[in-house]
Amino acid sequence: MQHRSDELRAPPSSLLIGHVGSFSRDPLGFLTSAAKDYGDIVRLRFGGRITWFISDPALIQQILVHDWRSFEKGTGLKRSKPLFGNGLLTSEGDTWRRQHNLIMPIFHRERVESYGAMMVSETESYTEPWRAGVTIDMLEATTSLTLRVVMRTLFNAAVDDSGAISEAVECAQAEFARSIPYIIMLPSWVPTPVTPRLRRAITRLDVSIQRLIESRRAEGRDHGDLLSLLLAAHDDDNQQGMNNKQLRDELLTLFLAGHETTALTLAWALMLVSQNPEVEARLVDEAKRVYGERLPQPADRAALVYTAAVVQEALRLYPPAWSVGREAIEDCELGDITVKRGNVAFFSQWVVHRDPRWYSDADKFIPDRWLDGSIAGNPRFAYFPFGGGPRVCMGSQFALMEAVLILSFMLARFRFELASDFVPALYPAITLRPLHPMRMTITARNK
Repeated sequence: MQHRSDELRAPPSSLLIGHVGSFSRDPLGFLTSAAKDYGDIVRLRFGGRITWFISDPALIQQILVHDWRSFEKGTGLKRSKPLFGNGLLTSEGDTWRRQHNLIMPIFHRERVESYGAMMVSETESYTEPWRAGVTIDMLEATTSLTLRVVMRTLFNAAVDDSGAISEAVECAQAEFARSIPYIIMLPSWVPTPVTPRLRRAITRLDVSIQRLIESRRAEGRDHGDLLSLLLAAHDDDNQQGMNNKQLRDELLTLFLAGHETTALTLAWALMLVSQNPEVEARLVDEAKRVYGERLPQPADRAALVYTAAVVQEALRLYPPAWSVGREAIEDCELGDITVKRGNVAFFSQWVVHRDPRWYSDADKFIPDRWLDGSIAGNPRFAYFPFGGGPRVCMGSQFALMEAVLILSFMLARFRFELASDFVPALYPAITLRPLHPMRMTITARNK
């Protein structure tokens, strides 16, 4: 671990706003340089707020696993409550524990696998109209596809039935991303400006989701979807279920987490595969060997070993959740520093996942590193695309199964040629997105 004195561990900053300007101009570049030049613990200042940027996997594990009760979610997620409400993503303390216990059973392995066939069916239906020579924006396509999947698994509804929800979510995400400069600079007690557009989008979301909840409650029928499971969930201690507000918050959290991050994973994976023909050939051969002419099934996932390695490597290089923040609620010893109450501990999957200490040729796409044992000795938190500890993303297995089955299906049916002028410039807002459209030309494979 590289630990230095406070005088040596802080990059140059503005007297008034600290490191806000450098971070806002190029978050990924700034954090990468900070870790390289100043070590595993870097002292940053955003306005009047002290933030410790951590790149040592052992210290990240300490925060997320061992000392997690000394921290709560960071400022960014706190400020997202107008959008997410008080769901699992943003809640704390007893509220979080109760919701966690209520929701955890719906993500048991058997339950998740039951949705696999639906994921493949939606993919087959969505890609059926694709014709050779057509050029598409791949992120737009994967977003539309994963929206169909989440609507079917969450609400047992077609996308056409959810236009108001999906449109409002898109608007709300865009407006929230614009507020990030305020979020990183202002103290947590200062309200973040909520734009009229964001307020209207949230109102539309609330109306649409509440109407759906009330309709389901009145119906009282199990639709075989996640909403039915949430309605049936109850606390073992007092046998109480969730009220409409709690359901709204959890549904919206699952909706957002359930389609955008998987859409990004698929888009980045397809970009990387299109640039590596030998990887593409191995993926196609694996699909032929495992399921041949039929559709892939959830049971095939265990045999799609190389496809899973490609997904893991895509998540390493382009993690949709590219940073994590935790605010200290009590003083905490971290390495050779004291993180004081109110300080923020901040770490970045982007930086750690590309650290040459843990990955040889760290910026290169090498799926075999997940199969050849070369990273077997890495620290646990040298790779954490879904976070970690008690607050690890509960839907990670759902997302991984979806990504593996859809990626294998799409590459078994089609070739994707990336536009020659595409530059993988990045837009790190709430999630890590491509700055420019990811145009790809489709060619159907001969069966």
